[in-house]
Amino acid sequence: ESGTVAGVTNDPDDTKTVTVKVTDEGGYLVARKVDSEGAVVQGPDFTFTNTYSAQQTTLNGDTALRAAKVLEGRGLKAGEFTFTLTAEETDAPMPEVTTVTNDANGNVVFGNITYTAPGTYRYSITEAQGTEGGVAYDTTARVITVAVTDNGQGKLETSVTGNNPTITNT
Repeated sequence: ESGTVAGVTNDPDDTKTVTVKVTDEGGYLVARKVDSEGAVVQGPDFTFTNTYSAQQTTLNGDTALRAAKVLEGRGLKAGEFTFTLTAEETDAPMPEVTTVTNDANGNVVFGNITYTAPGTYRYSITEAQGTEGGVAYDTTARVITVAVTDNGQGKLETSVTGNNPTITNT
Protein backbone atom coordinates (compact mmCIF):
# COMPACT_ATOMS: atom_id res chain seq x y z
CA GLU A 1 0.00 0.00 0.00
CA SER A 2 1.22 3.49 -0.74
CA GLY A 3 -0.18 6.96 -1.06
CA THR A 4 -0.41 10.23 0.75
CA VAL A 5 -3.61 11.72 2.12
CA ALA A 6 -3.55 14.58 4.63
CA GLY A 7 -4.19 13.28 8.14
CA VAL A 8 -3.98 9.60 7.14
CA THR A 9 -1.31 7.23 8.43
CA ASN A 10 -0.96 4.18 6.21
CA ASP A 11 -0.87 0.67 7.59
CA PRO A 12 2.71 0.15 8.84
CA ASP A 13 2.67 -3.36 7.33
CA ASP A 14 2.59 -2.10 3.76
CA THR A 15 3.19 -5.47 2.10
CA LYS A 16 0.84 -8.44 2.35
CA THR A 17 1.44 -11.94 0.97
CA VAL A 18 -1.20 -14.22 -0.51
CA THR A 19 -0.50 -17.81 -1.50
CA VAL A 20 -2.49 -19.23 -4.42
CA LYS A 21 -2.53 -22.89 -5.45
CA VAL A 22 -3.35 -23.57 -9.10
CA THR A 23 -4.69 -27.02 -10.04
CA ASP A 24 -5.81 -28.62 -13.29
CA GLU A 25 -9.39 -29.76 -12.87
CA GLY A 26 -10.51 -31.55 -16.02
CA GLY A 27 -8.67 -29.27 -18.40
CA TYR A 28 -9.48 -26.09 -16.49
CA LEU A 29 -6.97 -24.28 -14.36
CA VAL A 30 -8.47 -23.35 -10.98
CA ALA A 31 -6.76 -20.94 -8.56
CA ARG A 32 -7.56 -21.10 -4.87
CA LYS A 33 -6.19 -19.15 -1.95
CA VAL A 34 -4.43 -21.43 0.54
CA ASP A 35 -2.81 -21.07 3.94
CA SER A 36 0.83 -21.86 4.71
CA GLU A 37 0.00 -25.60 4.91
CA GLY A 38 -1.83 -25.71 1.56
CA ALA A 39 -5.38 -25.82 2.95
CA VAL A 40 -7.93 -23.76 1.02
CA VAL A 41 -9.12 -20.70 2.94
CA GLN A 42 -12.07 -18.34 2.44
CA GLY A 43 -12.50 -14.68 3.27
CA PRO A 44 -10.59 -11.55 2.41
CA ASP A 45 -7.04 -11.93 1.22
CA PHE A 46 -5.81 -9.28 3.64
CA THR A 47 -6.77 -6.01 5.23
CA PHE A 48 -4.95 -2.71 5.21
CA THR A 49 -5.77 -0.63 8.27
CA ASN A 50 -5.14 3.09 7.94
CA THR A 51 -5.80 5.67 10.63
CA TYR A 52 -6.97 9.26 10.34
CA SER A 53 -6.32 12.03 12.82
CA ALA A 54 -6.37 15.79 12.65
CA GLN A 55 -3.51 17.90 13.97
CA GLN A 56 -4.23 19.99 17.03
CA THR A 57 -4.59 23.75 16.78
CA THR A 58 -3.69 26.46 19.29
CA LEU A 59 -5.17 29.87 20.02
CA ASN A 60 -2.19 32.08 20.84
CA GLY A 61 -0.77 35.53 20.21
CA ASP A 62 -3.31 37.61 18.29
CA THR A 63 -5.84 34.75 18.39
CA ALA A 64 -5.65 34.19 22.19
CA LEU A 65 -8.79 34.76 24.23
CA ARG A 66 -8.74 38.34 25.46
CA ALA A 67 -10.70 41.38 26.63
CA ALA A 68 -10.21 45.15 26.51
CA LYS A 69 -10.29 47.03 29.84
CA VAL A 70 -11.51 50.62 29.89
CA LEU A 71 -11.49 52.86 32.97
CA GLU A 72 -13.43 56.08 32.60
CA GLY A 73 -12.54 59.10 34.71
CA ARG A 74 -8.79 58.50 35.21
CA GLY A 75 -5.79 56.72 33.75
CA LEU A 76 -5.51 52.94 33.83
CA LYS A 77 -2.59 51.28 35.62
CA ALA A 78 -1.01 47.94 34.71
CA GLY A 79 -2.15 45.13 37.01
CA GLU A 80 -4.97 47.21 38.46
CA PHE A 81 -7.88 44.90 37.63
CA THR A 82 -8.14 41.10 37.79
CA PHE A 83 -9.98 38.85 35.34
CA THR A 84 -10.84 35.16 35.34
CA LEU A 85 -11.51 32.82 32.44
CA THR A 86 -13.85 29.90 33.14
CA ALA A 87 -15.15 27.18 30.83
CA GLU A 88 -18.81 26.31 30.60
CA GLU A 89 -18.03 22.74 29.45
CA THR A 90 -16.09 20.40 31.73
CA ASP A 91 -13.99 19.05 28.83
CA ALA A 92 -12.99 22.46 27.46
CA PRO A 93 -9.24 23.00 27.12
CA MET A 94 -7.93 25.85 29.25
CA PRO A 95 -4.84 28.05 29.27
CA GLU A 96 -2.19 27.36 31.90
CA VAL A 97 -3.15 30.54 33.79
CA THR A 98 -6.84 31.39 34.12
CA THR A 99 -6.59 34.54 36.25
CA VAL A 100 -4.75 37.53 34.78
CA THR A 101 -4.54 41.31 35.15
CA ASN A 102 -4.71 44.11 32.61
CA ASP A 103 -1.66 45.81 31.13
CA ALA A 104 -1.24 49.61 31.05
CA ASN A 105 -3.06 49.78 27.70
CA GLY A 106 -6.07 47.83 28.97
CA ASN A 107 -5.19 44.55 27.27
CA VAL A 108 -6.35 41.44 29.13
CA VAL A 109 -4.81 38.37 27.49
CA PHE A 110 -5.12 34.74 28.54
CA GLY A 111 -2.46 32.22 27.51
CA ASN A 112 -2.38 29.60 24.80
CA ILE A 113 -5.24 27.13 24.51
CA THR A 114 -4.61 23.96 22.50
CA TYR A 115 -7.52 22.03 20.97
CA THR A 116 -7.11 18.35 20.16
CA ALA A 117 -10.70 17.45 19.22
CA PRO A 118 -13.60 19.06 17.38
CA GLY A 119 -16.31 20.63 19.50
CA THR A 120 -17.91 23.85 20.65
CA TYR A 121 -16.44 25.41 23.77
CA ARG A 122 -17.89 28.37 25.67
CA TYR A 123 -15.80 30.49 28.00
CA SER A 124 -16.70 33.36 30.32
CA ILE A 125 -14.46 36.28 31.21
CA THR A 126 -15.37 38.03 34.45
CA GLU A 127 -13.75 40.85 36.35
CA ALA A 128 -13.17 40.37 40.05
CA GLN A 129 -14.98 42.82 42.30
CA GLY A 130 -12.20 45.04 43.59
CA THR A 131 -11.93 47.42 46.52
CA GLU A 132 -10.58 50.53 44.78
CA GLY A 133 -12.46 53.51 46.19
CA GLY A 134 -14.62 55.45 43.74
CA VAL A 135 -14.55 52.72 41.07
CA ALA A 136 -17.76 51.08 39.86
CA TYR A 137 -16.72 47.58 38.79
CA ASP A 138 -18.27 45.79 35.79
CA THR A 139 -18.61 42.16 36.89
CA THR A 140 -20.86 41.09 34.00
CA ALA A 141 -19.66 37.82 32.45
CA ARG A 142 -18.62 38.09 28.79
CA VAL A 143 -19.07 34.87 26.79
CA ILE A 144 -16.67 33.77 24.08
CA THR A 145 -17.45 30.75 21.89
CA VAL A 146 -14.79 28.69 20.15
CA ALA A 147 -15.98 26.27 17.46
CA VAL A 148 -13.35 23.68 16.57
CA THR A 149 -13.87 21.71 13.35
CA ASP A 150 -11.93 19.06 11.47
CA ASN A 151 -11.32 20.34 7.94
CA GLY A 152 -11.06 16.78 6.59
CA GLN A 153 -7.49 17.45 5.48
CA GLY A 154 -5.81 16.46 8.75
CA LYS A 155 -6.12 19.80 10.55
CA LEU A 156 -8.37 21.25 13.22
CA GLU A 157 -9.58 24.81 12.63
CA THR A 158 -11.11 27.32 15.04
CA SER A 159 -13.78 29.96 14.65
CA VAL A 160 -14.06 32.37 17.59
CA THR A 161 -17.04 34.62 18.33
CA GLY A 162 -17.30 37.22 21.07
CA ASN A 163 -13.53 37.53 21.56
CA ASN A 164 -12.05 40.80 22.87
CA PRO A 165 -15.13 42.23 24.60
CA THR A 166 -14.79 45.64 26.24
CA ILE A 167 -15.15 45.73 30.03
CA THR A 168 -15.69 49.25 31.32
CA ASN A 169 -15.36 50.60 34.86
CA THR A 170 -16.21 54.12 35.87
